[in-house]
Amino acid sequence: MVSVLNLSLLAEVEALSPMGSGALPACIDTQCHQDAESDVAPTCFGSENSAVSSDSDEAVVIEEAPKVQARASRLKVPSLLQRRQFGSKLSLSPSKIRMDVRPVAPVEQGSLEQYTVLEELGQGSCGIVYRALRKADKTPVALKLMRIADPEEFAAAEREYKLLRGIDHSCVVKAIDFFRYSKGAVLVMEHFDGTDLQALIGKTSHRKLGEATVASLFGQLVGALRHLHKLGVVHRDVKAENVLVSSDLRHLKLVDFNTAERVCEGGTLLDRVGTPAYMSPEVLLGEAVTEAADIWGAGLCLHLMLFGNLPADRNDFASHEDFGRALRAGGGFTPSTKSCGGSFAARAVLAKCLELDFQKRATACSVLEHTWFSASL
Repeated sequence: MVSVLNLSLLAEVEALSPMGSGALPACIDTQCHQDAESDVAPTCFGSENSAVSSDSDEAVVIEEAPKVQARASRLKVPSLLQRRQFGSKLSLSPSKIRMDVRPVAPVEQGSLEQYTVLEELGQGSCGIVYRALRKADKTPVALKLMRIADPEEFAAAEREYKLLRGIDHSCVVKAIDFFRYSKGAVLVMEHFDGTDLQALIGKTSHRKLGEATVASLFGQLVGALRHLHKLGVVHRDVKAENVLVSSDLRHLKLVDFNTAERVCEGGTLLDRVGTPAYMSPEVLLGEAVTEAADIWGAGLCLHLMLFGNLPADRNDFASHEDFGRALRAGGGFTPSTKSCGGSFAARAVLAKCLELDFQKRATACSVLEHTWFSASL
């Protein structure tokens, strides 16, 4: 029997007005100069960094969203500005930052009372995610509750919402609403019934996926990045834990945009954020952050799917800088020659994504042009 969500354990809810060649798989963007959407019907978002269990529809009680401590492997420092920016701010003047790619559709005010919370799905980088139903129409959603006291942190959470509202791609999680509650903010997203890629590989036989499946999933991931980069958006934390995969291994969603930024064409960022194990050499060394850093992270996801592990271990080095220098010197790994298994074409794509010189690294568009995708159909 469905119990009633006990909102008495929450403080009073305070609503806030929301501010290559060959045919490619149908799920992969086929043109680099069009916003061609995937033919895969969008599914829904489940959790950040956790598998979704949907067996129970019993409402649960939320006492309050505790302030989530960052993962040990995630780069965090005390203040918000330090956490998001390790060097200068943007290398572009504020007038050159692309703030709005497309108009953000207005949404109605929201509050937790509009949702029946069913279960906790897991913890994201800065909040707890719950599976819930919107009472008005029984639509399944995911609620990310963030305990926030700092106005700058609230503004950052709201910025994530606004950015997601301006992105429309079947492989990128969709934002539905954003509002304040007594302890912080709530981001409402579509619900996707899936498992994060890291957990999926851990549960898979031989800790890797078949190459045809890998080509399909990787094509969707790079297609999402191609779309983001065309909009001037750099995700900055592409990693296996931020890629959710459906149980049938046919669809995925890229999630967790709290570090994402918009820049003008040709622009760069100088702040070092994200997960060190997935950072590119130039980011580890404090150099410019461009779209190429996203391609590096995607390449590591590809390596994980093909071989069941990452090609180099950040824990083997004393500092991020030491790790970056080792990678740049070629001492970390050489994916095209040292990886065992996988077809020649798969390893060629991998080498393009893990090019050590970010200026020579493949773009999302050029990656999708490789014949590996059509050959793997």
